Amino acid sequence: MALSSEMKDIGQVLLLMFVLGLLLVILGKPISEGFTSSGSARCGVDLAPCDAGLKCINGFCAQTEPKAAYDKEPVPLAPQGILSPLPYF
Repeated sequence: MALSSEMKDIGQVLLLMFVLGLLLVILGKPISEGFTSSGSARCGVDLAPCDAGLKCINGFCAQTEPKAAYDKEPVPLAPQGILSPLPYF
């Protein structure tokens, strides 16, 4: 029983996808989750503790202090009062 030309094409495409996927796995960069920055140190149960002011988060030392929020360009507010018209959009 001979394979049809469509089945041969599907087989060639699957083989090509397998080879390209294998090359990506072998030659690709190591997978990282994106939690690290270039200067952060690793921490954990068997590793050294974090420096002062840092806490261990997802296996890396990080700052946990909240960032100060401020308005770069404050939004102008409508004047307060009973007689001021409501803004209808």
